[in-house]
Amino acid sequence: MKSWFLAATILLLLLQPGFCQDKGQPDRSNATLPNKITVSTELAKYSQTEVIKVSLFNGLKRSVFSHAGGPASLFSINKIERKNQSGTWDKLTAQCQYPNCVFDLDAPVEIKPGTTAMFGWKPLEYPEGKEEAVLLKPGVYRLLMNYQFRPGKTTENWNWITTYSNEFTITGGGNNPPAKTGNNY
Repeated sequence: MKSWFLAATILLLLLQPGFCQDKGQPDRSNATLPNKITVSTELAKYSQTEVIKVSLFNGLKRSVFSHAGGPASLFSINKIERKNQSGTWDKLTAQCQYPNCVFDLDAPVEIKPGTTAMFGWKPLEYPEGKEEAVLLKPGVYRLLMNYQFRPGKTTENWNWITTYSNEFTITGGGNNPPAKTGNNY
């Protein structure tokens, strides 16, 4: 009888909320943020001429900074990648590059925890970083997006971090008119 009572008491103690929790770590059981940066497109398939709605969600517990959502949203895209026949990814240039083009960029914007920055992107590639853009060929793509933390007031620790978007498909034919998304592309 005593062993049954002892086992039941131990079991009840173990089932108590927080009894086995490491007291040195914060309780994250009620956290609602996924603790990651998520980049996604609104749809999984687009025609070559459709404007793609891109979202950068800050699921971290601190602010990040990115050009996404600001006046220079295109510059949050580090590279475009197209899946080749062997299943690996070929890197494509997402904007005209120096010395072919020189830009005066606005500063990255703050994206607070739990918020999303969105912008419209015309699916264009700039071969060899030159000024002339071409439509992306039909295929499977993903975007490499930049963001950064700002751990201090000096820029020496403000390093860019790259994350991937979901995969999406570009189909041939441009029968659909471009979506109206404002000037963020």
